[in-house]
Amino acid sequence: NVYHIITMPIGNSRLDGLIIESGNADHLTDIDKNRGGGIFISNPSSGSDNVMTNCVFRNNRAAENGGAIYAEAAGVITFSQCVFYSNIALRGAASFIKMNGLNANAFDQNLYNVTALNNTATFPTVGSAFEAEEVSSSFPARINFYNSILAGNLPQNYSDISNPGHIMLNHTYAASSNSGIFKTSNGGTTWTNVQSGNFSKGNIRLRPSDPTTVYA
Repeated sequence: NVYHIITMPIGNSRLDGLIIESGNADHLTDIDKNRGGGIFISNPSSGSDNVMTNCVFRNNRAAENGGAIYAEAAGVITFSQCVFYSNIALRGAASFIKMNGLNANAFDQNLYNVTALNNTATFPTVGSAFEAEEVSSSFPARINFYNSILAGNLPQNYSDISNPGHIMLNHTYAASSNSGIFKTSNGGTTWTNVQSGNFSKGNIRLRPSDPTTVYA
């Protein structure tokens, strides 16, 4: 077991059109080998810019944080037109980011037109599909969703327990197990029920040319 499908080095990186699957970071004690089953990023340089486009992350596992992706860095990670599904971890089943304590710089994860379905965090109550942990409140770790769909993730779609107030959702839809589809256009401050029904299995889509149109 190599523990990570991809280990990303210091500096700027770009991935395009890859399927990253069945990574298994399951080491019992080594923290570099029990996080980030799909991709492991440990990048102490500030200002790095990592971009992932048209990628699928599926069936990756981690004994600790970051089933599909674990990133401890400073800079920006951008996902565009990517899909996360059936990833498992203690926390951050799809993605877990942590600001690097060696640099006093913020860390941003931006997700554009991303779909996240049926990812499972095994830590009760506080676990989620997407999580971020900040080292200093002056230099936060932020997660920003744009025109995205979150559905069927357990126990919840996202959690800001380790960085309160730094997860923003813009024109993003979340499906509840029995209450329908909800939309936020103001960073998650308020949610509007746009369709009743059970859509927890992720059977919803956005129209590519117009993210305000939803197919369910």
